[in-house]
Amino acid sequence: MSPEAGRRLPATARSACEPHRDWIEAQVRLGRNAVAIYQELVDHDGFASRYNSVKRFCRHLKRREPEQFGRLEFGPGEEAQVDYGEGAATRHPTSGTYRKPRLFVMTLRYSRRSFRQVVWKSSAETWARLHEEAFRDFGGCVQYCVLDNLTGC
Repeated sequence: MSPEAGRRLPATARSACEPHRDWIEAQVRLGRNAVAIYQELVDHDGFASRYNSVKRFCRHLKRREPEQFGRLEFGPGEEAQVDYGEGAATRHPTSGTYRKPRLFVMTLRYSRRSFRQVVWKSSAETWARLHEEAFRDFGGCVQYCVLDNLTGC
């Protein structure tokens, strides 16, 4: 039962859809849209009000609580996430030309502590060196790394 059902509203404040509430609620649960519900109300029940009344009524019925997600729990030193991507065009410090740097971020899942580094050259050696620097900064390594956004490495 909705919160409005227990309250007495003046006739001018009640929706024209209120007498059809049970049927409309059933139609909304079936996934029907407001247009189809309105057309059936007009055709079969002689509904005299406008479509916007049905649209507002259905919108109110479709409101629901945000979907809940389970939180993932990680132990210390268990997992890190690695993101590696391209940054915006920036003036290179030595040549003065605009180039797109590579951005490396490793984040520990337990503490959310991050290691971030900007590099101008991308290679397998650079990739390995960045991991070593991150582990050195953290004071150790994790059991496993989850690699994310590795396009163009």
